[in-house]
Amino acid sequence: MVDPFEAEVVRDIFAAYVSRGWGLAAIAHRLNERGVPPPASLRRQGRPAWTKTTIWAILRNPIYCGTLVYAKTGYAEIGKRRGKVKRAAAEHIVVEGAFPAIVSPELWDAAQAKHEPRRFGMGRPWHRPYLLSGMITCEHCGKKFQAHRPVGRRENAYYVCGGYVASGRSVCDGLRVPMAYLDAAILDGIHKRLDRVLDREVLRQHLRERLEADRPQENAIDTLRTRLSETRRKIDHLIALAATGPEDLPSLHRALVRLEGEHQALEAELVAATARRDDTGSVDEIADALLGALSGSREVLEAGEPEERKRLVRAFLRGIDIRKPTRQVVLSWFRLPAPENLSVTVSWWPHI
Repeated sequence: MVDPFEAEVVRDIFAAYVSRGWGLAAIAHRLNERGVPPPASLRRQGRPAWTKTTIWAILRNPIYCGTLVYAKTGYAEIGKRRGKVKRAAAEHIVVEGAFPAIVSPELWDAAQAKHEPRRFGMGRPWHRPYLLSGMITCEHCGKKFQAHRPVGRRENAYYVCGGYVASGRSVCDGLRVPMAYLDAAILDGIHKRLDRVLDREVLRQHLRERLEADRPQENAIDTLRTRLSETRRKIDHLIALAATGPEDLPSLHRALVRLEGEHQALEAELVAATARRDDTGSVDEIADALLGALSGSREVLEAGEPEERKRLVRAFLRGIDIRKPTRQVVLSWFRLPAPENLSVTVSWWPHI
């Protein structure tokens, strides 16, 4: 069933694009200014907003003129695996009149003719070479900052909020941070930390402090055991009540499900805490594993592949805070490199 409000929004998009000659950014900006709710698929991260990509997808979707197109992809052998591949347009299955048409055939054809020579968003690299891709979150709209390198102009490259890039100033003000400035500050910070981390004695001391700080005390484990026993007692009590056949069985069932979940979580927490307390892993072993993982890190920073450099940066850098009112960038660091971004295998690792 067609929603009248959504149908009117779609018709307005087509009319603005074809009749009024508006571009994708202008249409998105107008919808955001009017407070029109965007499609639910956009509400994944940060402030929901219309984007150029969404407008383009609507203008290209034949469902709005009542046509259903499916079987666009199929499965085929790709090397030694079976994967999804695109099918040629001639192999698509097209069903005319499958849905009520929202836009007229004339308006649909005019839109396709207008943008047919262009291919929006095609040819972009899958892996971005920029050092901080996806690491900076805008405090205003919640979108990730993107790297932008102006073409044909003398401007330097910079990081800018993705909400501004996709939707304009109706979503975000588009603060720009020079890429060279921010990358250099982060690389300098990592080099300084490498000087400390690669000193074996300093590393052993840091690890010893962290291991002792994170090792659970016996009273904390006793508390977990007490909570586990109490939860078990409550579960047994509810089971006994259910056996007597009370009238409110649904409430008993919900309470049992909740307690069983608590019991499982407490059991897992107790096992992990006991393992950490009893672990006799050598500080020297962990230090050697970390030093081995960091060997060659300077060479990676200077000349490594983009994804290698990003992993190394994420091992040291906890987060980047862009403070727009004061136009400051605040970096937060891990005291020790985060092991999930390094090839380190030890019995357990402190939360750092």
